[in-house]
Amino acid sequence: MALASTDIALMSPYTVGTGKFTTAVYNYLFAKAKVRLDREGGTGLSSDDYDHAHALLVCHMYSVKLGSAHKKSESLGDYSYSKDSVEGSNYLQEYKDLLKSVIGCTPTTAYSEERCDREMDAFDLDQAEIPKYPED
Repeated sequence: MALASTDIALMSPYTVGTGKFTTAVYNYLFAKAKVRLDREGGTGLSSDDYDHAHALLVCHMYSVKLGSAHKKSESLGDYSYSKDSVEGSNYLQEYKDLLKSVIGCTPTTAYSEERCDREMDAFDLDQAEIPKYPED
């Protein structure tokens, strides 16, 4: 099964072909999301998981286009504020969770993420005490 434009409406409030989410925008985001998904390990996913991850990336990229992907709002009584969030949209978070659960690695991005291969025990520094030498 391949991702269809109608699948976007099943998992998001966006409908391809209405408003600013034109078929041309969808086709552009579809291609960009496919390249990113393949680069970040999507080729190891089952067909259904691949399509779901692909749709999540398309939704995330469209929410970035709308300017709502990296905003985090909070209200505290009469006070409310918005700030940039490095986590990205909910779609991006679900995408990362899916890849992590299936292939065991969170994809690296431009954000402050840690790579899944950052632990390299063979290269740990020696934990011995530093010798003390007498001063002259």
